[in-house]
Amino acid sequence: MLLLSVDRDGTGRGFDLELIAAVAQGLTVPLIAAGGAGSPEHVAQALQAGADAVALASLLHYQAMERVPQSLSGQEGNRLFLDGQRGPGQPLAGATITEVKAALSEAGFMVRPT
Repeated sequence: MLLLSVDRDGTGRGFDLELIAAVAQGLTVPLIAAGGAGSPEHVAQALQAGADAVALASLLHYQAMERVPQSLSGQEGNRLFLDGQRGPGQPLAGATITEVKAALSEAGFMVRPT
């Protein structure tokens, strides 16, 4: 089941941990949490709250998007986000898969080496 917190999506404030925990208790299928990841630590917190997996977009993509010349991306969609013209929340510095794996390892999760 994909659980998307629309209130947190794109904010970088972290996943809705209470919602994840409440929904996870009643499920017999895997739970994928989405919406809100702003740091590698947020990924570990969602898994600790009961998610079986997480969906990440902004956390991983915007750091790479910042390297795309504006002439190639225009003023559409994500470019406004990158330029700070998005809603309230913490700024997303971006992260790499290696950083996410390190946070998961520090939280006690087994991860494959990079």
